[in-house]
Amino acid sequence: MKKDGKNYPIEAIQLLTELLNEKKEASKILVAAGYSELALIYDAAEGKTGITELLMKKGYVVIAGFLTAILTENRSPISFLLKNGAEHWAATANYILKDKKAKIWLQTNGFDHYVVMADALNKKIDKEEGSGLEMLFRSPI
Repeated sequence: MKKDGKNYPIEAIQLLTELLNEKKEASKILVAAGYSELALIYDAAEGKTGITELLMKKGYVVIAGFLTAILTENRSPISFLLKNGAEHWAATANYILKDKKAKIWLQTNGFDHYVVMADALNKKIDKEEGSGLEMLFRSPI
């Protein structure tokens, strides 16, 4: 399989899901298997900066677009994903951004493992966002 950042074996996505669920040894397995770019999704979810830029520099524009969409809630990278043959990544981003139809599309098209990964990623991102109390200071009272 050509490594273009679009298509991964089910086992690679399952390892990413394990990593997102805090099974740190999955990171070493991903790297050893040649999927270090997937391990960077975990780092981005942890709030580390510069991940999308690094992915772009290494040619993983699909993963970079996916991360940009979910971390900034900017839907324009989703169009990029769709135009570049990464419909499953676009659907995964849409699902994380609360589009229930995207989940159905993933399941109908054999991407159940992306649904499980998206749930783990969403949980990880929500956990890293903190208490949310800063919203009290931004909202007019």
